[in-house]
Amino acid sequence: MRGLVEETLSKLSLSDKAKALFKSGLSALRLDPLGILKAYVDMELAGYLSEKPENATLRSVLLHEVITDLCLGLRDVQLLDAFAQHIREKYHARPGFVTYNLVKFVELFRKAGLTMEDLVIMTPFNSIGYQMSPSRQSCETCLSSLPESNLIAMSIMAGGYLTVEHSLDYLRNLPRLPGVAVGVSSKEHAEDTFKKLKSSL
Repeated sequence: MRGLVEETLSKLSLSDKAKALFKSGLSALRLDPLGILKAYVDMELAGYLSEKPENATLRSVLLHEVITDLCLGLRDVQLLDAFAQHIREKYHARPGFVTYNLVKFVELFRKAGLTMEDLVIMTPFNSIGYQMSPSRQSCETCLSSLPESNLIAMSIMAGGYLTVEHSLDYLRNLPRLPGVAVGVSSKEHAEDTFKKLKSSL
């Protein structure tokens, strides 16, 4: 954890470092988890925003699955909603969440009466149900119940078990699936994978 903080701080200017440390330190003293989360998000994004090209636009910010799914386990939708509001208000971008439990995520937001219209959700989808909790069928049913899906499918090749072609055959039959995220191991692998994805989606 210390190494992660040091690496993040190394990307910031002196004034940004001071602001980040002050905000996070004050939140820690107050035992304010919402303040700590916002301070860390600001600290993490500051480095990227300072390096992005002038004509580039920050379209969305996704919360890591470790935090998202911890909140789901604790049924703490307040922290997730606070993150979403912070991204909307401060960065004018779409808030996003990475989760390994799409069903529980949607249930928690709906029960709390929170909107999901502008949310980006990244979650596993593949033909063998790899990492799809609680099951492939329940995730597919949940996806079809979303009126406007902003979902990004990940783990589409089930950790390398499935081919790109097999994965695409499955994904084509899913409703309202606008994006996919894939991992690659080399430049050649990336070129081959993205070429197939571009020609098929």
